[in-house]
Amino acid sequence: MPAAEVLSINAYPVSSSEGQIAAGDLCVLTSRNTVKTASTASGTALATPVVGVAAQFFGANLGSTTITNTNKCLIYDHPLQLYVMCDSSSGAVGSSGIGLSYFVSGTGVTGSTGVNTTLGRSVMAISGAVQASSAGQVKIIALHPVENNVYATGATGTANVRKWIVQNMVHAFIPSRAVDVLTS
Repeated sequence: MPAAEVLSINAYPVSSSEGQIAAGDLCVLTSRNTVKTASTASGTALATPVVGVAAQFFGANLGSTTITNTNKCLIYDHPLQLYVMCDSSSGAVGSSGIGLSYFVSGTGVTGSTGVNTTLGRSVMAISGAVQASSAGQVKIIALHPVENNVYATGATGTANVRKWIVQNMVHAFIPSRAVDVLTS
């Protein structure tokens, strides 16, 4: 019988000088062992491996240099975590993209005005224009079932943005003593 996968969500401290983290944002570790959104490094290979995906919205400048229970953001941080991300209207991904890795656009698809302040959801999108077999931040696992198996891309535009199931390509190992373990 195969071993069951154990997925986890942990609380990571956020510095008082960090911008907002939206639910669904890729997050990286800073040199101070706090987390921030990976959007500043998007479009190129990340210098810092991805810790995980934000499970909640965390407002700008709400962190603290003193570790407390109120300055932490919940992060899905299992190395094999699967999550959903849309492709970019400027570079739609087709069925041939499954199994390849892609860079991520931190600004969202063409026409995006940024994070929805009411929902606090990420606007990060797969950058279909840049792909490789091993470089990039995310690997496409499958087309999301909500897309009803429609891979057709047609002309580039917002009508072609689809949801994909993805996984992190490079993951940072964080020892349990560095974070508060909520589940594991």
